[in-house]
Amino acid sequence: MRAQSTRRVMRRKVVLVRTDVPRTFDCIAVAPPLINAGGDCEFTCAQCGKVLMIGSPSQLDRVVVHCQACEAFNTLGTADSADGFH
Repeated sequence: MRAQSTRRVMRRKVVLVRTDVPRTFDCIAVAPPLINAGGDCEFTCAQCGKVLMIGSPSQLDRVVVHCQACEAFNTLGTADSADGFH
């Protein structure tokens, strides 16, 4: 019998930035449940810390993620804000 591999994928944790209710963003995604767009980052809610999305930063250009767990609106941020990377 062959032992199963328990290799864990290591992803970079990115804390999103809380934002006001969006008016001009292109897309609003609702999570959880987790949105898995494939990528190397776990994006977490700025307010409650839940993982909302797995993807890459380029996939979140002008996207707002609405956390159903705490009702916060989250975005990757702007050039003027902190980048959120840890």
